[in-house]
Amino acid sequence: MATSPLLRALAQWKPEAGDPPEYFNRHATAHAVAHPWLVRRESALVGIRLAVSVADQFTSDLSHSSVLNQVG
Repeated sequence: MATSPLLRALAQWKPEAGDPPEYFNRHATAHAVAHPWLVRRESALVGIRLAVSVADQFTSDLSHSSVLNQVG
């Protein structure tokens, strides 16, 4: 799994640091929604793709887990 977009999305940002980044960032989205460039289709798409990618990776790891194989 490529982690570069995930690392950028989860990078720390605080309102006192100035203007939020112009790319998808979870902290900026949560704390600076008044900035118009944060609410864009591109940012929404990146957020959705990251969520699906992480969920897929997590469920794939679980399906290969020895604990789950013993339960079934």
